[in-house]
Amino acid sequence: FGCALLQLDRSLRRERPELHRMSGRAYVLLGTVSLLALRVLRGTAGQGRGNAPSHALQLFIDASSALWVGSTYAAVWFARHRNFEVHKRAMAMSFSLLAVPLQQRVLNFALAPGAMLLRV
Repeated sequence: FGCALLQLDRSLRRERPELHRMSGRAYVLLGTVSLLALRVLRGTAGQGRGNAPSHALQLFIDASSALWVGSTYAAVWFARHRNFEVHKRAMAMSFSLLAVPLQQRVLNFALAPGAMLLRV
């Protein structure tokens, strides 16, 4: 997550492009490692009560993983071909997909009290 935040720093991109590229490479490497770890955990996703995993959550993991890989590697391709405007857009998509689990936790925390009240 820290590598992704470094990518957003405009002054870093202008003044220290080598650091921007290094943090970008670390972002791709660490994101790929995280994605592989998520693939291992996918089989138990959303079990909650009981032993049956949530197939909807598994499909969501598959879809968001594929979109992350696609947007991240498209961003790398566009950067290598010097199309930096599209590179920035693809990295913004990649970063937003990276933040999905964090966004889910924030929404769960914010919406859980209302959901519990509706169940009563």
